[in-house]
Amino acid sequence: MDFDNVNDGADVPDVVQEGAGFKVIKDDKGNGWAVAKSTNEWASCVFDAYGDNGEKINIKDFCLEAKVYLPFQNQGQIKDGGVSICVSENDRYDISLYWGNNSSGINVYQASDTAKGAVATNLDVDKGYVSYFKLDRGQKYLFTVIGKYRKDDENNEFVRLYMYIDNQFVLNYELPYWSGGFAVRAWQSDIRYDYVKISDIPSILPDGMPAEPTDVANSNIYVDFSTREGLPLFKRQSYCVEQTTAFEKNAHHLIELRSRTARFMLKNGAVSESEIDVISFMRKAMSDSGSFGKILRSYSAPCWYLRWANAAIDPKVKETDPANAVWYEPVYSIWNPIWSFSAEFMANKSMRSLYEIWNEPDQTYWTRFDWDGYLRMYQNTATALRDGDKNAFVGGPAISSLDVLGEDNFIKFLEMLSVNSIPLDFFSLHSYKTGAQLTNELDRVREGLLLYGDFRSTQIFFSEYNVYTPVMSEWTVPFEERTDFKLQSSSVVPAALSEIIDFNCYTDVTQIQWAWLLLENGSFALVDNNGNRSPLYHALYAYAHMPTDAVKTENTSKTVQIVASSDSVSAAALLWNKSATEEKTKVVLNNIPFQRYDVTVYRIDKTHSSYFETKKGDEFETVETIKGCTAPSYVWNDSIPGLGTVYITITTDGLPELERHSTVGNIIRCDNFFENRLQNSYSDYDDLTSTAIVGTGNNETARGLVAVTYNKVNKTIKVSGSLPYNGIKRLSDHSCLEVRVDYHTKNGYSKSVSYSVMEPTSFNGREYPFGTCRKPDEVINVSISGFEMDIKGRAPDDWDGQIIISFDIEDTGKWTEAKFSMN
Repeated sequence: MDFDNVNDGADVPDVVQEGAGFKVIKDDKGNGWAVAKSTNEWASCVFDAYGDNGEKINIKDFCLEAKVYLPFQNQGQIKDGGVSICVSENDRYDISLYWGNNSSGINVYQASDTAKGAVATNLDVDKGYVSYFKLDRGQKYLFTVIGKYRKDDENNEFVRLYMYIDNQFVLNYELPYWSGGFAVRAWQSDIRYDYVKISDIPSILPDGMPAEPTDVANSNIYVDFSTREGLPLFKRQSYCVEQTTAFEKNAHHLIELRSRTARFMLKNGAVSESEIDVISFMRKAMSDSGSFGKILRSYSAPCWYLRWANAAIDPKVKETDPANAVWYEPVYSIWNPIWSFSAEFMANKSMRSLYEIWNEPDQTYWTRFDWDGYLRMYQNTATALRDGDKNAFVGGPAISSLDVLGEDNFIKFLEMLSVNSIPLDFFSLHSYKTGAQLTNELDRVREGLLLYGDFRSTQIFFSEYNVYTPVMSEWTVPFEERTDFKLQSSSVVPAALSEIIDFNCYTDVTQIQWAWLLLENGSFALVDNNGNRSPLYHALYAYAHMPTDAVKTENTSKTVQIVASSDSVSAAALLWNKSATEEKTKVVLNNIPFQRYDVTVYRIDKTHSSYFETKKGDEFETVETIKGCTAPSYVWNDSIPGLGTVYITITTDGLPELERHSTVGNIIRCDNFFENRLQNSYSDYDDLTSTAIVGTGNNETARGLVAVTYNKVNKTIKVSGSLPYNGIKRLSDHSCLEVRVDYHTKNGYSKSVSYSVMEPTSFNGREYPFGTCRKPDEVINVSISGFEMDIKGRAPDDWDGQIIISFDIEDTGKWTEAKFSMN
């Protein structure tokens, strides 16, 4: 049915008019358009389908096409128009297009019961939402409705509606079937119809689209941004840089990736064999002059791994094994002063540093001394570092594998530390494993640390980590003969993202130092010598910039994984396909917490964001951008290639993403307390935003505690807090939520002040592992929403300017969490 041969102003012929009815108007080219006679009333014109013999038939499988025009000026009140199907004496379905100022939609109503609202709509996930779409005024659209009939075993009849706007699939929903005809309709609307066509379902629709939608997903994933669920997305990423000489060239990458630390090797053999005085070299290597120090101070604390030993090697060793002299156990009368000086030098420059003692001492390639020799080295070096800086953050042993080291040597290391009261601020190990092999090794480390009470503040670092796949290099080839180093392809990314999420569940793993940011011939490099970024770089960038608060997801897929999160100004979803097979995936992002937002979709696969596969550029590749969305949900419905990755961001015009800053003071060190490291209670401090998060995890009674040591601190500090989950409960005498300040003097920590949201009813038996290590000297009751800490005003007279600010939650119920931001 078209209207070109109908006179201007005449009624639409051969139809049943209802309401105000329809007439035909002609445009300046003589084309006829059907339009409601009154834009202030409901109007319809009903037509039936007829067979070849001219008799009326009830089509069960049908295709309705209508070319519509949405005028710039609309005289109606709600701008609503569309078609009706299954029009019979008993009932009908009215399918309405809605094209408001900022959003568009399809709503299907049961005409006899419109009060209950739409029975199918793309504005509700549970009622057929397939895709967001936007209709613009002054444009023509092809509106297509496909009906597929079925009957169940009990003879109930249904029709599944597939709807398209032009070539975009927008709605998919099944309804009870009624026999009957069709209609075009307008509800107080100026909508115009160029033609309407009814047919049996063709194999191919106009514009070459299959009648049976081919993009119906194999996997359905639902995200609810209104519901917090699970642990926060901890941002623990740090990076191995190898040598300070390469740092300034690549420092901006650490900023982009939001690296917490940068792991450096102090260059082996940097001092000539004849040079004994190493102080000048250490001063140069660890200097804070120029951009090197500025970037470290502002963006990433250096984590030095101590392998430089040339000047401290016995001369006899240099004669007998000159090629490997630096791998021998040093002369401690020379070695120890080096590190005492280094720690003191960095502390005096207010350069927070972490010190890792040696590199893979379990590997004979790097080490020419036995495990007892390493124990001597660790004890000497840790003591020397603390002699130079009493706050030095010290750890090791940076082993390549517990299997290589052996369980007996692991326990021997812990026993030595415990018996001699040697510090172990972090236990470090290296791994290029994934899955069960990785988690099994991590569980063994945790079990060992639990054997001793000394290590409840010991963090776990993976100070070298990456995933290994055969595409990267052949490890069976001897190291010195390897020539076929390939930078990471996009196929590495899904395995890496899976491990990031697994690591997130281990709340005592506080740093993952990805190896390597840059290596001259390294298959694991994230950036090549020309600055080109790898696919894994882009994946790490995406995760680093996701909001922290994880939200609820439901996932029917066995191969596509998702993590989603949100905050006050943004939301995001990161998906990856673990299978080598393409997966059709529908992702419904529901309850988006913004009235107006923009959507950006990025891809990482063999043809996107993979310079080393495509050679067409190393940018994180945007494949879709939609601006000015206002719907409460957004649906992404597409395929994810085998081993492909998709990143969806939802951004607002709110506050810009914060850059790294320290608005509170100069950070000296950051400590966590793991009262029971096998629980998933958590504590985290992000110096990017001066924000602490403490939570109980999936435990009714548990503790989360993080303590940050500062000097050069502000006189007053404003604190704003929130409880993102449910409210806190009092479940024991030790139930508590507080921010505590401990003051340091020449005689140690002498005073503590608790700013308490919930104060324990009893301090007996409650452990205070930091600062004065006793119950607070003063308690000030505060509101979680905001308070001010008078740092200077409450300080003791002999305060030396150093404080510990700790954030503590205990025994407040499952999934209770507090977030504190300071400025």
